[in-house]
Amino acid sequence: MKLNEEKGKEPFIPERVARSIIRVPMKTRTIPPATRTNCYLIHDGGGWLVVDFGSPDGSAFSMLDEAVEEFCKGWKNIHGLLLTHHHDDHTGGLANWLSRFKEPILAHPKTIAQLGRRLPASRAFPLADLDRLGNLEVFHTPGHASGHIVVSSGEGDLLCGDLIAGLGTIVIDPPDGSMGDYLASLARIEARNFDRGLPGHGPAAPGLSLRIRSYRQHRMARDEKVLAALASFAAPATLIEVTERAYDDVAPALHPVASRSALAHLLWAVERGLAARDEDGRYRAI
Repeated sequence: MKLNEEKGKEPFIPERVARSIIRVPMKTRTIPPATRTNCYLIHDGGGWLVVDFGSPDGSAFSMLDEAVEEFCKGWKNIHGLLLTHHHDDHTGGLANWLSRFKEPILAHPKTIAQLGRRLPASRAFPLADLDRLGNLEVFHTPGHASGHIVVSSGEGDLLCGDLIAGLGTIVIDPPDGSMGDYLASLARIEARNFDRGLPGHGPAAPGLSLRIRSYRQHRMARDEKVLAALASFAAPATLIEVTERAYDDVAPALHPVASRSALAHLLWAVERGLAARDEDGRYRAI
């Protein structure tokens, strides 16, 4: 199978992206412009883990099966499924996995709790911050989801889940999403100076620290716009009113989605003592 890595393009066939990492892009119900979620096969020094089996579709499993046979020499060498977080486009194949295999599902305890009955306790293996899986290292990176984790290959690559996106953007959707946590997670990973990020959607991100810095700068610029928009109202404002002013550079048709990020900024402003939320759900600057 040949490489199809192309900047700004969505991967569409299984391929080796590093000596010990295979990417299997699966069609999922995710947020446009992405149409696929990257499932990864990663070697931990003793065998292979599947990361983010996101599609319930039988054809997606067939593609994963083909990749396992070609690159991993069969399922006998696969010893677990690791989930970066609980969102459906990253866990859609969970039922398929449970019905076919006995190997454990590895995830942060908050992800395990959010999956609820979808993941029997007997099959769950909880992962904590800085846990090691052979030559891999796990980092808890809340923000996009409270149980979000990323995985270092030990060779300079980071499986990013939805910490960053190779295509589209990252939505921070309260109450499980937190802007303050997300920015702290970005800063923490930026400081680790990984060579390359392998995101849940789209192509790889070389120069990961620079990419993350641009993410943080963008979010902080938007935060300033949200705070300025809030301060421009003479009376407490609704979320939609703030969104319309703070996201005036975004098409109105996208404001419902933008309002989720606006809400995350407003809640973060409340946490920092820069805003207050009234009982009727309106916000005001302090």
